[in-house]
Amino acid sequence: MRARETTTRAPEETEALGEALGRAARGGELIGLVGELGAGKTCLVRGLARGLGIDPERVHSPSFTIVTEYPGGRLPLAHVDLYRLEAPGEQAPFLRDVL
Repeated sequence: MRARETTTRAPEETEALGEALGRAARGGELIGLVGELGAGKTCLVRGLARGLGIDPERVHSPSFTIVTEYPGGRLPLAHVDLYRLEAPGEQAPFLRDVL
């Protein structure tokens, strides 16, 4: 596994990074995003969707649903938001199904 930290300075730059990652994806990738509410995590996922051939207008933050899946692209996309989980591993069995 390779870890890389990247900083973007505008929503358009964040979406472009996501699109590049989506185009480069081969399947089986796990991309973890860390940031406060409003940091742009969903902007990156919108770009990922575009890069995978999924309509980016369908992408919204799954803060209340925990996971939103977007089928129909070159590869499936699952957008998982762990913000509301109180303890590490709280939803581990459920998340194994998504991953």
